[in-house]
Amino acid sequence: MANESIRLRAGGAVARRQLVSRLSRYLFLAAALFGVSILGFLGYETIVSGASRLSLDFLTNYPSRFAEKAGLRPALFGTFWLMMITIFSSIPIAIGTAIWIEEFAPRNRVITIVKINLANLAGVPSIIYGILGLTIFVRFAGMDRSLLAG
Repeated sequence: MANESIRLRAGGAVARRQLVSRLSRYLFLAAALFGVSILGFLGYETIVSGASRLSLDFLTNYPSRFAEKAGLRPALFGTFWLMMITIFSSIPIAIGTAIWIEEFAPRNRVITIVKINLANLAGVPSIIYGILGLTIFVRFAGMDRSLLAG
């Protein structure tokens, strides 16, 4: 008799938790759908209102104080060259370092510390490195406007 009473009370608690779990799931799904729908609406409005202003002249002209003559050419080319320099300098270094650490490096405390630090670096968002680079290259090194400073 006592076991049956405990089971009934526990059954009610389980049913209540399942109900709360189900309601929470629907609430979180509704919140996520609301956020995604707002983001989709803003993206749609941006594309619709900006598509008529996007032209080949806008992408290939130099900046100008006259809005109808202004373009993005230097910004696009600067971004392209910065990406190329970054890709062609970092990929060989990264691949070489990874091969050396995994295949040829001696198993000692220094390599273990390097591996831990590499794992920690991989977990940091890239915007943090961008802000750090901006601070080092532009503020401290005085590289006002350059390709390296971005």
